[in-house]
Amino acid sequence: MERLHLDLIGERILVECGETSIREGILEAAPLLACPPFAEEADLVFTFRARSDADAFPDLARGRNEAVSAEGDFVFWRSERERWLVVGGKSAARFDREGGRVAVLVHPDHAGDPWIIGHRLFFLPLIVWMRYRGRYPLHGSCFVVGGRGVVVCGPSGAGKSSATLAAVASGCPFVADDTLFALRSEGSIVLKPFPEPLKVGEGTSRFFPELRDRWLRKGRKLLFPEEALPPPGRIAEVRPALLLFPTIVDQERSRFERLSGGEAMARLLPQSVLPADREEIEAHIDLLADLVHQAATYRLLFGRDIAELPARIAELSGASIE
Repeated sequence: MERLHLDLIGERILVECGETSIREGILEAAPLLACPPFAEEADLVFTFRARSDADAFPDLARGRNEAVSAEGDFVFWRSERERWLVVGGKSAARFDREGGRVAVLVHPDHAGDPWIIGHRLFFLPLIVWMRYRGRYPLHGSCFVVGGRGVVVCGPSGAGKSSATLAAVASGCPFVADDTLFALRSEGSIVLKPFPEPLKVGEGTSRFFPELRDRWLRKGRKLLFPEEALPPPGRIAEVRPALLLFPTIVDQERSRFERLSGGEAMARLLPQSVLPADREEIEAHIDLLADLVHQAATYRLLFGRDIAELPARIAELSGASIE
């Protein structure tokens, strides 16, 4: 049985698996979480093993099922006593919240697919479990302009990574590219990153020719290595002051439109709340409402002036780029 030790914002995670392909899938989804073995007891233990016909498996015709993904390939299944995440009706992760364990049953059809292993059977159960710990997921990128945390939130393809790359290219400190955790700390909301490399497509990279020698290619994406980030490297925690919701438009110059709290919540909720028990959803929504109250919220009509965006944000917030 292989053991993989991971550290996510101070949470010690132990993964036990019998197949090298499972280890590879997890490291593909979370390449920056691996750490030396820890002597203390793990906060969360994942156990991966092949599913057999004799295994207990949720009866999807009973209990309560809620879609986790828009594609419908994931459901959150719950009964009075059990909580499961089921992938494609074949593989599943069972939660033992009190014991800090996630037991994953991998169907043979999924065993050789690193994307399903890493991004579905590991990453999503991890996100759900982090919410149990009071760390609520947010689909967004984040950087710092003039000492102020800027969050760019929206669906895939909205321009989050492009905005973040523009900030990094101008020397702004980097926090996260795609996933953040929001939590309460000393009377305010702070954000911590799920550490993964900044990724963009070829089209976006052409706006920054000065960075061409720093990219690492992975499939159709280009990865910006951690060691190439501006000093002081990745920021471990930030208090958000500005919340942007981008929409790419066919215009030369980007524009900002102020959003009301209700409008911001309507855009934020689809990027944040996963199915769960009622009390967890209520706590998550309450935290997001406080985030919207804490930060100034704007719609970003994202034009072709990508490289100028950090300066525009500095003007908007009355800050200066350090």
